[in-house]
Amino acid sequence: MKKVLLALMISANCFGQKYIVTPEGLRDSLNLDKTFLVIHFDNVSKTELYNKTVLFLNQKYSNPKKAIKANLKDEYLRVDTFIENFTKVKNGMAKVSVDGEYTIDLKFKDNKIRFQIVNEKFCTSGFCVKYKGSVLSGYPIWNKRKKLKLPKTKKFIEDFFNSEVTELKNFISNKIIKKDDW
Repeated sequence: MKKVLLALMISANCFGQKYIVTPEGLRDSLNLDKTFLVIHFDNVSKTELYNKTVLFLNQKYSNPKKAIKANLKDEYLRVDTFIENFTKVKNGMAKVSVDGEYTIDLKFKDNKIRFQIVNEKFCTSGFCVKYKGSVLSGYPIWNKRKKLKLPKTKKFIEDFFNSEVTELKNFISNKIIKKDDW
């Protein structure tokens, strides 16, 4: 499992575009105005990209019919995800488990997929991890003066979403590591 994660993290850094956490939210590291990444492929039609993405989602999610909230053939997919115990956040001397919810919007064109994370919420017991804010209202990664307060949480979120992008890219490029060896 560690080898798979290491391979995903290495390949996430190899294709240039990646997510970074800023006080304004998830952004493209190469263009902070963009909240999405574009995954490029050589000579792949949008129909093939769409079909391989649907296959990927059917293998990744235990209940893909429930996860896929919008499906416009060859054009668009919207996928909702919930992860119990997504990460932990330091709260004083204790670490608090935080659940994660997010939506992935995927748009298809020949040779590329637009990958966007929207509606992300990382919450526990009424308090949420926020990109920027006051400690009185939750767990801000950045304070109001844009000083980084939760560097480990920032790195975890970046690594997690960059590995999601890499996993999809590798699957479509047929570079995915087989999980079952029967």
